[in-house]
Amino acid sequence: AAVAVPLYFLLVPALGAVGACVAYCSSQLGVAVSAYRMGPTEVSSSLRAPLIFVAVLSAALMAAVLSLLPIDSFHPLTSVGIGAGVYLLACGILGKTRLAAELSGTA
Repeated sequence: AAVAVPLYFLLVPALGAVGACVAYCSSQLGVAVSAYRMGPTEVSSSLRAPLIFVAVLSAALMAAVLSLLPIDSFHPLTSVGIGAGVYLLACGILGKTRLAAELSGTA
């Protein structure tokens, strides 16, 4: 909250909704970093699991695809569907063997 409120006051008047998004994402990043650093070691070690890499890479691929599409010409739910489809497809392709290994206990 100590970071979020000043960011909202600075960014929302200057950038509008985009400023609100930047302020929100920045504050959530701060919360995530704080939770990671102050949390138990079990949590920080679980973030090194191979499936976390698959999720992050799939999210990056989804963002790249959505940034290349003319989003303004789509209904928002269509954009959500495209993004979800790309994410699930990427997770399925990238994580198939890693998920099988993790479920079988050989990871």
